[in-house]
Order: sequence, then C-alpha cells, then structure tokens
Amino acid sequence: MTPAALEAPTVVALLDSPDATLNKTAWGIAGHHPNWGTQLRGYFDQRLEKLGGRDDRDDLVGKLTQFSTSPAIESRLAGLAADGSPDARVIALRVMAGSKARELPQPWIAPLTQALAAGG
Repeated sequence: MTPAALEAPTVVALLDSPDATLNKTAWGIAGHHPNWGTQLRGYFDQRLEKLGGRDDRDDLVGKLTQFSTSPAIESRLAGLAADGSPDARVIALRVMAGSKARELPQPWIAPLTQALAAGG
C-alpha cells in the first residue's frame, strides 16, 4: 500500500498552529516542497497584512527566503519591492538579498534598480 501524498492546502492550514511541534513539522514539510510557492503566496500575503514586531518580521523574512526561488514568490516579491508599503518593501528587499537564486530573477531587476536609484 502506497502512503497518501500530502497536499499543500493540508500543510498550509497547519503553518500557524499553536502547537509548536505541529507548527515546526508543517514548516519542515513545506520546506521540502519549494514548488508550493503558489499555494503559499496567499499565506504570505496574510502574514504581510498583519506584521508584528521585529521577531515576527525576521521570521517572515526567513520563511519567504526559503521559497524565494518559486516563480509565484519571485513575482510577489517584485510587486512588494516596487509598490508595497514601506514595511513590506523592506521585507521584500531583505528576502531578495538572502535568496539562494543562482541568477537574479528577471521580475526583480526593475524594482531593485528603482530601490538602488532611490537610495534603498
């Protein structure tokens, strides 16, 4: 008998679990699925809407960086860097700086050029 595959929506629903073990396990599973960027985009958008303090922002940067090579997340980061709130813009730029992308993603070029020309 083959075990059932975990689906992204099942895991995404557990990412903010108050149970620390369940939360850590859900993030561990999601981390092994960089192709889940599309499914995680909505989750990250919700987190960006209700930013907390420095620890929350640092946590969000780390988690977004983990998925920054996903085309859906690359595109969202480009949009945030270009047109996001000042806080979202800083987060997007921090994620871009920490990304493991082998080459600079095309969607990032214009917003990064704009940010550098504006002085950050």
